[in-house]
Amino acid sequence: MRMRNAPALVVVLGLLVAAPAFAVPAPGKATLRAWMGFTTLALGDINSQIEAQRNAFAGDSLVDELMWNPLGGAPNVGGELDLQFTRTVSGGIAVNVHRSSVDHQMFRVFSLDPDTGEPAETESYDERLHVSAWDVTANMTYWVPSAPGLHFGAQLGLVRGTFERDDVYHLDTNTQLPDLLLTQGTFKGTGAVLGAFTGYDQPITPQLSLTTRMGYRYRQIQKPLGTTYSTDFGDQGNTREWENGPLLDANGHPMSLDLGGFYFQIGISATLGGD
Repeated sequence: MRMRNAPALVVVLGLLVAAPAFAVPAPGKATLRAWMGFTTLALGDINSQIEAQRNAFAGDSLVDELMWNPLGGAPNVGGELDLQFTRTVSGGIAVNVHRSSVDHQMFRVFSLDPDTGEPAETESYDERLHVSAWDVTANMTYWVPSAPGLHFGAQLGLVRGTFERDDVYHLDTNTQLPDLLLTQGTFKGTGAVLGAFTGYDQPITPQLSLTTRMGYRYRQIQKPLGTTYSTDFGDQGNTREWENGPLLDANGHPMSLDLGGFYFQIGISATLGGD
């Protein structure tokens, strides 16, 4: 193994070793943090519905193409304004924002053209799902005196989440009338945030630090409400309908929007007003 980056690593390690020991801001001083990172998303009800639908499609021998994966985690950006109360305790307000999406595709072939061998009777289903959220929390942090820079904290606040779905369904067979159905739905709700975290601040200058943080947030939105619009383009004419209500699964049962999960963040911390 060649150590091509050894000189750079030596420089970085040297800077870290030479950096001053982390000094907690004096009581009354404020610190501004900005970070980016990644958060996992539980999305239990929604992903269970996705997996059930995928299994149903996978068990159908007529399905020729299938891409139907659950929603995953998302990049996370945020910031925090923190006020030092004592040498070991600080508190502040933090904001976090993230957005995640996934594309689904299903293509079913009922028959082939005897002359060309190409699909003659088909059914397709394309879907795009979006989940976005922002939260505001009050954070309380304890700074470990014997390990400068190390801290633990708890957070309490509110989360606002949105779930969007855009579906395109197309049926073209010899035994049924051709049909094109477009469905759009947007559902929103508010829930509580309860979390815990740990982090470390590594000083770069007396006022600037590299900050890292990891933790877990409970964020549950029960029965988000919204509107679903359906536009049907058929041979007998076009129709447009809409329906208001909670987010429902395939059986008509309300689903929750579970945005809980683990997160990791890295960013810059700046003490305002100097020492």
